[in-house]
Amino acid sequence: MGPMSTEAKTCETQSGKFKGMCMSSANCASVCKSEPGFDGGHCQ
Repeated sequence: MGPMSTEAKTCETQSGKFKGMCMSSANCASVCKSEPGFDGGHCQ
């Protein structure tokens, strides 16, 4: 049986860990990556 893969998704909902205004998409992506199931994020 081959390796199992999971499809990660972009964090577009309010983060459970990100606090304050989203001024940098790179910072938001970093925080979203630390949350289960997400591989990035961006400011809206």
